[in-house]
Amino acid sequence: PRARARDDEEPLDSATRASAVLAPPPPALPPAPPAAPARAEVPAQLAQELLEKAAFWGDGERGVARLRFSARARGPFAGATVTLEHDGERTHLRVEDCDDPALIERLREQLARKGVVLSEP
Repeated sequence: PRARARDDEEPLDSATRASAVLAPPPPALPPAPPAAPARAEVPAQLAQELLEKAAFWGDGERGVARLRFSARARGPFAGATVTLEHDGERTHLRVEDCDDPALIERLREQLARKGVVLSEP
């Protein structure tokens, strides 16, 4: 048996149902814009050529990233060690074996643009 509509609902008459079934489909949505290209990953071979060592550690509150650049790295990065450390409260940047203050300032500026707030050296 067919279910009867409640008193507060109006059942669709046959003409309304027929027009819904026979009506053309709604227009298709425009195609989605192409996704932004994924950030290019540094090929492993290039990273191996530029870095002598890379070490990362973290426990959910504190963390350290340490990158030792090889002599084949460009400019003031050659032979430098960059350490970024978060002690649970503050983030510190340390650059060793590099006497170029402009490099350190550029690193600080790039990290600030990414939202990393560094404590003063």
